[in-house]
Amino acid sequence: MILNVALPIPVAKAFSYSVPDPWVPFVQPFLRVKVPFRNRIMTGFILGIEEGNKPGLKEIVEVVDLFPLIDTRLVDLAKWVSHYYVAPIGLVLKNAVPPSLQVEKHLIIATNTDSLADLNGITFKKACAMLGRRVVFSYFRGGLLELHDAFSGFSFSPIADPRTPGELSEQTLLVGNIETRLAFYEESVANRLAAGENVLMLVPDYHTIGQHFLRRFSEKFPGKVLWYGSAVKPGRRMEAYFKARNVGGSLILGSKGCLFLPVHRKGLIIIDRPEEDDYRGEEGFRFDAVVIATKRGETERTPVVLGSISPPMDVFKRGIEGSLAILKRGYLKRPVFNEILMDRAISSSGTLPAELVGIVTKAVAKNEKIAIYTPRKDYSSYLRCFDCKNLLVCPICGGPLAYRRHSNVLACPACGKTFPYKERCPVCGSKLINFSHVGVEYLEDKLTQLFPDIPILKITGETVDREVKRMNELSDGSAVIVIGTQTLSKLYAFRPHTLALIEWEGLFRIGGYRAAERMFHILSNLVDALDPEDVFVCMAKKRKVNLADFIDFDSFYRNELEKRRLVLFPPYIRIFLVEVERENEADGGRLVEKIENVVKNHGLSDHITGPLVQKRKKYRWRMILKGDSDLFYQSLSAISGLPGVRIEADPISI
Repeated sequence: MILNVALPIPVAKAFSYSVPDPWVPFVQPFLRVKVPFRNRIMTGFILGIEEGNKPGLKEIVEVVDLFPLIDTRLVDLAKWVSHYYVAPIGLVLKNAVPPSLQVEKHLIIATNTDSLADLNGITFKKACAMLGRRVVFSYFRGGLLELHDAFSGFSFSPIADPRTPGELSEQTLLVGNIETRLAFYEESVANRLAAGENVLMLVPDYHTIGQHFLRRFSEKFPGKVLWYGSAVKPGRRMEAYFKARNVGGSLILGSKGCLFLPVHRKGLIIIDRPEEDDYRGEEGFRFDAVVIATKRGETERTPVVLGSISPPMDVFKRGIEGSLAILKRGYLKRPVFNEILMDRAISSSGTLPAELVGIVTKAVAKNEKIAIYTPRKDYSSYLRCFDCKNLLVCPICGGPLAYRRHSNVLACPACGKTFPYKERCPVCGSKLINFSHVGVEYLEDKLTQLFPDIPILKITGETVDREVKRMNELSDGSAVIVIGTQTLSKLYAFRPHTLALIEWEGLFRIGGYRAAERMFHILSNLVDALDPEDVFVCMAKKRKVNLADFIDFDSFYRNELEKRRLVLFPPYIRIFLVEVERENEADGGRLVEKIENVVKNHGLSDHITGPLVQKRKKYRWRMILKGDSDLFYQSLSAISGLPGVRIEADPISI
């Protein structure tokens, strides 16, 4: 017997292995198997089974699963994801059944014969260690023992084939502020739970929005709310897994990690804030969890609700075209918007702009809370020598270095390396270093000097857990200054009187074709989450944008979609980014030529733009293809396994 096995590597083809006779009775499609591959043992997925044998094939080491851990509909979803994102099916299936899914540790054995009584009550994993995996498999196959999980108590058996699909279920875009969205979710969830159905709800992250939703829904539906994801302890995660798989009447909260979670009697899928980049996954291949979750609802005939105060362009376009229903339940709250034009942009000249200082001083004098948004987290993201004019760049990859004051290091956002900051230019030795593109750390430093007696909290993705605990300990009636990045827009429990945005307009220059959309999302979600009474948008006069364009919902979407349509950019077409990175320019050039020939041979030369060459420590070529995955699947699959080639479908910035 020969198995075609997909491995979790960036190669589209399957690999053939023979099956030792003792394992033959236990193999079936989409089981995991351990196989030898290049001097190591890897876990792959059986895609197909052939009778017969071929000389020279390596044998599988063992079968991992008693039966597939995902049902036929989730298998079909994985195949669709592989095609849609031009990703190897092995990487997709690894995402669907991750190694962290430690099922065997929580399966308890019950024997049906006195001769195996010693196995009663021990875990499946321990039994395999005692007797050998194949022996335990044989006992299970022969009906000598049964398995049940330690959480729900249900028998562990193959997921039943889904019932015959009915008509397509409706998908709804819920446009509303956080209060109206939560009220709608609570009503919808209550109806499903009362019917004994499960609800799968995706939120962007666990630590901010996830925590808020978990508390809110746990109070509303005590004992019926589960969280599935890597952010919680393995025991809690596996409890959610087994209860979702076997029992109805629960709300399962999670992020992109629960896209392929088997859910028994699933009655509804909810996706909150689908515009968030947190839904973008990079687990071996790049994907958008919102797209996959929406497709799952479609294939499983399950209603889907996407809730947002500022939905992504592709979702809103589907709404106005009629492929999903738009339900408006309350618009963005309308605080007093103030446009503050500054003579100069914020920099490290030693002082903050007087306009910003005045706003903070006024809030502090009234014992009010104030939140300040800025796009960057580091003290400075751009360092240049005053004397020789050279940028401080990463010695590894050549990217610009950022300065992190609290750890006193230079960090490279591109490759992740850090280096000690020696306060000198590495080229000429000068101590005169200019910091620009400053961020949260810089504001924290300067405001601490100006307001030494006022608590100042720093909210970024890395600090939010610690700072929220501090926030909860502070008195409600005292002044607080909270400085943060986009993470601020996820703090639903913080209510400042004043919100100030500094360098928000700078996103227009660095955000690519989605720049205006991203600015709209950030402004809308900050106002929605924080609910301030006054909003001050501080902009440098030279970089001023029209604030009014980002306040009116209908006109913004109408104008932005029209701009995209005229230049044929998403959501009116899909984009695939192909990147080649090589140390040798000639090698890279030959690889780029090979890619261009593959595209040309498929008759798609008119769909490619580039290459654009960048030179840092390595040479990097970037090419853009416009079209859908059906058009490019064969050509992109042919180049996806080439060394140094990376393909990204639907890049968020180009």
